[in-house]
Amino acid sequence: MGRAATIFSAVFLAIGGFLFGYDSGIIGSTIALPTFVEYFGKPSDTTVGGIVSAFQGSAILGTIINMFVADLLGRCRTIFAGATVSYLRAAI
Repeated sequence: MGRAATIFSAVFLAIGGFLFGYDSGIIGSTIALPTFVEYFGKPSDTTVGGIVSAFQGSAILGTIINMFVADLLGRCRTIFAGATVSYLRAAI
């Protein structure tokens, strides 16, 4: 493995770790918001763990489904559709 491949692998893994932590931070901070607590009440630690696990599990499921959709529609259309859905969810 050459130097460039090693650097690429390290950067790729670092970005993956960052995105995992970022997603976990987003869902964790959402659960702690006063409006969330006001609407849903104070969830137990088990419930919070279930919510965070479901969030990560759905990301894994979405990735697996995305493989087949990308083969069907093409990579560019699939990425565009995912970006559009993310944009709309953020706007809501």
